[in-house]
Amino acid sequence: MLQNLGADLIEGQEADDAMAIEQMNSFDDTIICTIDKDLKMIPGEHYNINEDKSFHIDPLEGIRFFYAQLITGDSTDNIHGLHHDTGKKVFKSVLEPIEKLTDELSLWAYVCSVYECELDDENLINKARLLWMRREEGQMWQPPTEVEYYDGSGVGATEAVESTG
Repeated sequence: MLQNLGADLIEGQEADDAMAIEQMNSFDDTIICTIDKDLKMIPGEHYNINEDKSFHIDPLEGIRFFYAQLITGDSTDNIHGLHHDTGKKVFKSVLEPIEKLTDELSLWAYVCSVYECELDDENLINKARLLWMRREEGQMWQPPTEVEYYDGSGVGATEAVESTG
């Protein structure tokens, strides 16, 4: 593939992170072609090669997917979800509120409430970091500290949140 198709050899990070970074840097010129559902958290054009299906992910859909995956886990990557950590089965009703939330801070707070933990819970933060697809080189996911609202165009606006502690 390197010689015949011009593929890039990725070292120091997973190939899916490299794909996500490229999509974020060249938003209008790329299409993520994969069967890997994890990349559904990355905005832009996508193509599932097994299903011969093209689709678009807007920024709000992408961030919602990430937080839903934080609840469900990812058995392929051996990242346990709510059921493993709390003994509660993940019901559709647990995921439904995610579809109504429009800012990342609210999504994070909701996931923490589902896990019955604090916003600074180290175990949940580590799980989120394992699931997160990087948007830029060297990025490490951090819990949100600002409210970022997404409009229909995918443009976000932020406002700082005062610390209560």
